[in-house]
Amino acid sequence: MWKMVLESTETWGVISSVLSGGASDSATEPVSPESQGAAAAAVFLANSRMSENLGRLYGFNCRFCWLPGVLRSGKALVPSEQAIVDGMTDPGREAAEFAALLCTCSDVIEEVDLRDICLVSLVSVMDSLQGVIFVGPSGTEMTADGNQAVARAILASL
Repeated sequence: MWKMVLESTETWGVISSVLSGGASDSATEPVSPESQGAAAAAVFLANSRMSENLGRLYGFNCRFCWLPGVLRSGKALVPSEQAIVDGMTDPGREAAEFAALLCTCSDVIEEVDLRDICLVSLVSVMDSLQGVIFVGPSGTEMTADGNQAVARAILASL
């Protein structure tokens, strides 16, 4: 069930379409979730740089936003959010591979010097919020309060 739910998320769709050539078969070595996460981050960052260059060429400002997720949040998690983290990181579940991929992708993106790219990191936007913000098994879905915090942060970055 976890795999089916995760595969229905937009994040999974983007990452799997980018990495569709990375699927393993009997003739190749399995590709680790961490290497897939690093590859997905490289594509995300390349797209951001390409969009920034197009903006310079055609006279518009571009901003790519890296959204917060429960796995990398500095927010004090409530029990329902901690249950999402526990469900995603339990090595006995399929979701653990997705969590490893997502964490690696986030780590790579967070290491980028934001002065060199049109990327706005929103990872810490939720840190001061209280109560339930993250919902759903993917750990990236948010309540209305979470979405408002993201919208305010995007507006402030413009």
